[in-house]
Amino acid sequence: MIQRLTWLKVADSSQAQWLKTFHLYGGFSRAVSAVGDLVRGSVRVIQAIPDPYKGFTVRRINKGRILAGIIIRQTYKAQLKSTTTVQAKTNGVVILKDDRSVLIKHVVGPCFSLLRKRKFITLFRTFV
Repeated sequence: MIQRLTWLKVADSSQAQWLKTFHLYGGFSRAVSAVGDLVRGSVRVIQAIPDPYKGFTVRRINKGRILAGIIIRQTYKAQLKSTTTVQAKTNGVVILKDDRSVLIKHVVGPCFSLLRKRKFITLFRTFV
């Protein structure tokens, strides 16, 4: 259960570390979102990465930048079809571009199997 103003740990290899949500996609009066839903938020904490050196470029994500993301982990218990429950230690999100494609292809940590029914199944290789 992800609500507005929830802090989400960014689970890809971008510079952003935490994303604070302020909008939940899926309806005007939507109160909560779960694994596989889209959210919109702003970057709150970024990693300190040294300046790029000869031949390499680093994709910059500034603090306060507004981005969309897909929820891949949640601390609230989610029930699978096999009546088992799964939960993670932190809430996780993967940052998306404006055209709803993934910004960074490498995902850090596990993903819930609830993403299989979503259209983002091709983006993730490992499932819990």
